[in-house]
Amino acid sequence: MTIGLGTTVKGNNPAQAENPEHKKQGIERKALISLLVTLLLAGYLLLVLNSPVSKNITTISGITGKSVSQTYAQEIFYNITCNIDLNYSWNLISSPCLEDNASVTYAVRTLPPNFISIHSFNGSGIDDTWKAYSPHADSFAVQDLAYFAIQDGYWVNVNATSNLTMHGNVTVPNFISLHTGWNLIGWTSNETKNISVALVSIQGTFTSVHAYFSNDSVDPWKVYNPNLAPGLSDLLYMIPFKGYWINMTIDATLKVI
Repeated sequence: MTIGLGTTVKGNNPAQAENPEHKKQGIERKALISLLVTLLLAGYLLLVLNSPVSKNITTISGITGKSVSQTYAQEIFYNITCNIDLNYSWNLISSPCLEDNASVTYAVRTLPPNFISIHSFNGSGIDDTWKAYSPHADSFAVQDLAYFAIQDGYWVNVNATSNLTMHGNVTVPNFISLHTGWNLIGWTSNETKNISVALVSIQGTFTSVHAYFSNDSVDPWKVYNPNLAPGLSDLLYMIPFKGYWINMTIDATLKVI
């Protein structure tokens, strides 16, 4: 429409007006693009959080009597769940899942509140080799087991069939310091390995390995002796969630791959 000196006022031409349907479609298209970007980002983050992360670590080995520096590529597997079945009475266990909270009270939180006790052993020359925690111990009892470590094995005594569930990260390789004499260790891998392959890094430095299978009422103790002929040892594998006694002839470091 023209007014006065030929001034043109726009907006009265239906062809120039914005189509409401087109506007709606544009808004929906932008919302869809935003949703797709959000989903892609969420998927990427989920993939990253659940994929192993590599880093380099350096260790000092004294197994040969010499200090040798070695660098390894270390992978961390995030958000792993470790389910450990416990039978009535004593169980010899470990867990490769490293939780953010390392306190023993947090580690046993999924056990029935009336479970009996948990014990660790450290024979590296200290006076108090055994440490224990019991939720129902007398007030005068010493509760000296404060932390749960993936490198250690534990005796757990329960008065009913139970399940210990832990959530955390699994790191490979891992390194366990062993001293001359008896060591109670954990298996820090979430994979089962042939025992001779699993212990190749300490070959020639130990006399025997022992594990306790609480679900075997006839013969719960299994033994591996590297000096016996093949077929005479009945402990054939290093298994996740088991604890192991190892008798060392010298100090050494076990590399768990």
